[in-house]
Amino acid sequence: MNKIIIFLTILSITCLNGCFMQSGNKNAVIKFDSTEFTFGKLEINENATCSFSFINKGDSPLLIYRVETTCGCTVPEWPEKPLPEGSKNEIIVWYDTSRPEVFSKSIFVHYNGQDSPVKLVIKGEVVIGSN
Repeated sequence: MNKIIIFLTILSITCLNGCFMQSGNKNAVIKFDSTEFTFGKLEINENATCSFSFINKGDSPLLIYRVETTCGCTVPEWPEKPLPEGSKNEIIVWYDTSRPEVFSKSIFVHYNGQDSPVKLVIKGEVVIGSN
């Protein structure tokens, strides 16, 4: 009996989420201050964090429902609650600097707007020692 209740709860949440995403209006408009961030040269194992500030320029609440990255070395954090029209917030991105390399990584922000997803980019170079 407990398994049935758990299954029905998960099914209900999934259906509600899917219905909201598909029937929810697509009038949210996300406007980023910048869609690209360049770290420059970073030392190996240095903290590499940046933020992408944005505003909801649309006429309905903005909901970011997924942020994808092109590799596991890039970790995003985003607001999970709907943001009212005109509100500002940010997406924070961490990059793993544990190996030397030149990098360019893409982050895709999926939200309830017609221009979804929006592509963000981080770039830089991880070096050993400061020369």
